[in-house]
Amino acid sequence: MNGQEYCEHLREIVPVEGSPVRLAAVPARWRNELHEYIRMNCIPVSNDGAGDAMYAWEWGDWLDGRIPNIH
Repeated sequence: MNGQEYCEHLREIVPVEGSPVRLAAVPARWRNELHEYIRMNCIPVSNDGAGDAMYAWEWGDWLDGRIPNIH
């Protein structure tokens, strides 16, 4: 699989029902990269008792290789 195929695969297997996206749902193979993206770009992570989560649009930015628009 190339990078684009991995992103499409993640879109299929990680449940996104609006927001939030549960970080635990991301396969371990990609979780470290995602955590680094979150750290480097100061992405807010919430925990409502069901585990760490990020907004769906920030998940999409990561999958698409976009740097978040920080105001």
